[in-house]
Amino acid sequence: MVEGCTGQNRDGGECHAQAWRDRLCRWHHPDLAAERATWRRKGGEGRSTANRTHKRLPKTLLDVQGALLRALAAVEAGDLEPARANAMAALARATVTVTEYATFESRIAELERAAGIAEGRTS
Repeated sequence: MVEGCTGQNRDGGECHAQAWRDRLCRWHHPDLAAERATWRRKGGEGRSTANRTHKRLPKTLLDVQGALLRALAAVEAGDLEPARANAMAALARATVTVTEYATFESRIAELERAAGIAEGRTS
């Protein structure tokens, strides 16, 4: 039979997790305090808005973002004319618009399939 952890949860109740060593789970064992801090930090980073946005952006938009950031630095350094950077920004806005439209269209089609609505929608 697998032993349970003898540690207590925040509310004072029993942990119920599988014991790892010394009848304590990995979350309650004192030898893993540094690792737990790392786990918590990584979990927080994974839930950050910037990280979630980065994961959801298509590769092409990440490339566009990189180009715009390089252009910004070049304008600031005086190596790129602001008019060229403005043109890049306008093209980037168009790229984002087209990407969003394609994403919405695919989501609508998926919802229609799930709802059993026939193809050939009129709009």
